[in-house]
Amino acid sequence: MQAIVVNNVTYDDVYRVQTDSIAIDSAGDRLKVPWKIEYSKSSGFIRFYMINGETWSKR
Repeated sequence: MQAIVVNNVTYDDVYRVQTDSIAIDSAGDRLKVPWKIEYSKSSGFIRFYMINGETWSKR
């Protein structure tokens, strides 16, 4: 994946995993699991996108 910027920090080695959010929502796991995760090999987890619209980002 291309580089992304999170909180004014650039990450070049980013891997994004995502799944069908409708499948998660219909399974009743709306608040329990993210539908998309961005991970950097050198820095670990960068960002989680939750089904309910919340987003967690590394500082």
